[in-house]
Amino acid sequence: MSGSHPFEKETLVEPLTQDLIPLAGTLVGGILTFSGAYLSTALLGKRQRDTESKNLAVCFSGEIAAIVSIIRKRRYLEHIEGLLRMAKDGKRPPAIKIAVRNPYCTVFRDNAGKIGMLPAPLPSSIVRFYLQVYALLEDFENFREGALDQEPLPTVTRLYEEMAALLSDTIRLGETIGKEVERIYPSPSRIH
Repeated sequence: MSGSHPFEKETLVEPLTQDLIPLAGTLVGGILTFSGAYLSTALLGKRQRDTESKNLAVCFSGEIAAIVSIIRKRRYLEHIEGLLRMAKDGKRPPAIKIAVRNPYCTVFRDNAGKIGMLPAPLPSSIVRFYLQVYALLEDFENFREGALDQEPLPTVTRLYEEMAALLSDTIRLGETIGKEVERIYPSPSRIH
């Protein structure tokens, strides 16, 4: 026991502990680095998905607002209601001559597969809006091609009633979607 303290014991634990401290530091550093990288990637991914969801909602809202605006400015509902009044008065209304030549609904057509990214209730409302628009476009085309020409007046009246109700509901739905998008994703000008 030359030069050692009487109560000190030399063990294998001390050299082993000294070797493990750098290894433990390396492991902890690696875990922290991996965790930081994972969390930052996850947070960036969430932020990117949120941004994409907002952009998609705003695009849908813009296209829907444009469709509603066109319906209002061209007074399609008033035109259908006028034809309906004529039919209810017992007069055969003239055929609708509205032709749709341009491919409307391009945002929906190009992004329908991404609609699930949007928060509820937007996906179901947006799909319903566009299906109603497609039904209306089909009705306009059928009426323009003379589908009502041989129908009895009560049938014509019923079809115009249904079309007016569908057109009115589609306008309301489009306006509701715009308000819901604005509520979920307020525009910067409205925040202040």
